[in-house]
Amino acid sequence: MRGLTHALSNRVGTIAAASFLLESQPASVAKVGVMLRDESERLDALLALMRLLPRRSSPKPEPVMPTDLIGQAIALQGYHPTLGETEVRVLLDGDVQPGYADPSALVLALTLTLGAAQRLSAPQAAVTITIRSDTEYVSFESTAPTLHADDEAQRAEITRDLHAAHWLLHASGGEADVAAAGGVVRIPTLQAARRAPRS
Repeated sequence: MRGLTHALSNRVGTIAAASFLLESQPASVAKVGVMLRDESERLDALLALMRLLPRRSSPKPEPVMPTDLIGQAIALQGYHPTLGETEVRVLLDGDVQPGYADPSALVLALTLTLGAAQRLSAPQAAVTITIRSDTEYVSFESTAPTLHADDEAQRAEITRDLHAAHWLLHASGGEADVAAAGGVVRIPTLQAARRAPRS
């Protein structure tokens, strides 16, 4: 949260400075207008990420595109004050089906899973997120070359994060587990959710 609020503050400061230029130098109106537009777009993007943070009291599962939501999770994790610089690679293993989940809960769960792999990773190592699907589940597996695989305190912290991710996804039929070098999140495919009996 600290990284997001700092970035938001920077965007607001730039808009304020651009506004000052607009008032004091009429000849640069076009240039300042472009600056204001660019900064307002960045501000909108930051606010979109911040809106993902509060969890809905009543999760509302809906059809989701896995490739869209993983981008939001990576963007959100990019503002983490200590883990945000880690390179993240996304691999699609075959044709990935649409999933069914609460979008906000899924993005937060993916962020937790990504953070688990980042904490285990060796310095300068990239984290890989592999997305695949079968007829029942879409899975997102975060892995990295490990440095702390045998660190009991690290494993306990990662296990706690993955339990939180599981709790976030449980209401919409998803789950999260610890993997050897990170974690894995699974959500029902849209096809499987449509086949499931209504309660």
